[in-house]
Amino acid sequence: MKNKQVFKEDLKIICIGGGTGLFSLLNGLKKYTTNTNQITAIVTTLDTGGSSGKLITQYGILPPGDLRNCMVALSNEKQTKLLAKLFQYRFDEYLDNHNFGNLLIKALQDITGDFESAIEEASKLLQIKGKVLPVSTHKNTLIAKLEDGRIIEGEESIDLEENKIIKELYLKKKGVSNQKAIDEIKKADIIIFGPGDLYSSILPNLLFEDIQQSIQQSSAKKI
Repeated sequence: MKNKQVFKEDLKIICIGGGTGLFSLLNGLKKYTTNTNQITAIVTTLDTGGSSGKLITQYGILPPGDLRNCMVALSNEKQTKLLAKLFQYRFDEYLDNHNFGNLLIKALQDITGDFESAIEEASKLLQIKGKVLPVSTHKNTLIAKLEDGRIIEGEESIDLEENKIIKELYLKKKGVSNQKAIDEIKKADIIIFGPGDLYSSILPNLLFEDIQQSIQQSSAKKI
């Protein structure tokens, strides 16, 4: 391991997606970087399932689950191993099966005044090696039009629909991109999509026009 190769310190890597695929990718990539700002994860904010979905319904906040997973993946394992486990801890049904990390992000949003600041503060707690950015800080809904003409609303409902053939994927209202995510894409040397579910983790990020245009205009190597 002493001779393990690492990426050049000035190489900027952007990872776009969500879910467990992005978690695995980030967890592996961080071991090959030396600069703490080499990796940026741009993460979907259209999840409607599990603890995230309940927090959307109960408090109206953006879904924190995929962002939380990415922060844990990039966390400093030597310094914050117990804290990372705490972020992933899930309560039982008496606390509505909520995830501790999601509740902490909700609390940080109340304290700081906005969702993006909550993600930044949670990232500091975990001493992450990189940046984790929501693709958008505005609420929206993922919609799929199936080949048989049916319209399915919400990421969880789309995932649960069996034997589906998706003809079109779009947002309920015009997507407002996170400017910080756009700025990071402009600096990218490598842009990696996924791995992850095509319709609920990867493509949703590309439904934001400014994000899509920034990627198209980028000279970065795309993987």
